[in-house]
Amino acid sequence: MLRHFMQIEIDNDLLTAMSERWRPETHMFHLPEGEMTITLKDVAILIGLPIPGEAIIGITTKPEAGWRPLIRDRLGFDMSTTTPIQGRGIHH
Repeated sequence: MLRHFMQIEIDNDLLTAMSERWRPETHMFHLPEGEMTITLKDVAILIGLPIPGEAIIGITTKPEAGWRPLIRDRLGFDMSTTTPIQGRGIHH
């Protein structure tokens, strides 16, 4: 699977143009044709990433202790030690 990602050519001009059109307030790209967002299914189709099973949907409530301990326990890294990505139009 990793080898598949190594074959993807990165279009830096396209990435720059899209990052300039990203609006963190709405989590969408603002294009001349209208607003657009990208889903996991879009990514899966574009790069051939298999996603078996049905989507899990439901109500999400913030844990009493916050998201950081949950992410640390489930994903194995501490968000407080990671450096956010800084750039034009990209906010995390």
